Amino acid sequence: MDFTASPDLPGIGAVIPGRAPAVSMSYTEDGTHLYVVSEADSRLAVIDCMAGKAEQAAIKCEQERIHLVCTT
Repeated sequence: MDFTASPDLPGIGAVIPGRAPAVSMSYTEDGTHLYVVSEADSRLAVIDCMAGKAEQAAIKCEQERIHLVCTT
């Protein structure tokens, strides 16, 4: 991805705030989405890499106790 193409896109190393530290991250094959897992509050967030923000509220996975995410 070319982050220099538009000034509206987040820069490389941009910080997307969350409620707890991330323990696992996985990009989709085409690099358009990033899945982020926070073990402390059992949430899975889907980040739109082109917009630089979450598409929807994080998914709460309390019963499943999510620890690791991997796109396939």
